[in-house]
Amino acid sequence: MTDTRVSASSDPLPDALMAHLVYPTARLVLRSPFHDLVSDELLLVSHTDAETGETRAEPVGYHESSRGADLVAFTDRGWATDLDTGESVTLTHRGDDVPATVEVVSDPRRVAKYLRAFLQREGLDAAPRVSLDIEGADVPSREELTAAVDDGGVVALLFDVQE
Repeated sequence: MTDTRVSASSDPLPDALMAHLVYPTARLVLRSPFHDLVSDELLLVSHTDAETGETRAEPVGYHESSRGADLVAFTDRGWATDLDTGESVTLTHRGDDVPATVEVVSDPRRVAKYLRAFLQREGLDAAPRVSLDIEGADVPSREELTAAVDDGGVVALLFDVQE
């Protein structure tokens, strides 16, 4: 048994500030010639909002996968659960708009599996990028991650980039 404690994290800033300053700034930078400043950690997911029919562009942290999908993102944002598996999206990735299909993984055990592989590869310092707070020196067990994911509503988005 480890001395590791893990929980879903919340944004460090109030929702209004995130919605009106942080996210718009991220969108602007990711679409600009200065995208290199954040492109290693963020991408934009452009999708059609099911309620309004409008195209929305959502910034999200990601990593390149070694397990099937081209890119994987983790988020606790409500817009992600509105996506349907197989839905076509456009990713703004490293300054380029690329078409992709998405698989939405909401099963906490499957999400925990992807999270554990990510943390083993990237290290515990990367935990905030995937909406987790981790206390301790060890990568949490799959069971610990499953409980945190279930409590925090974290989903995995698996993107297959269309060449």
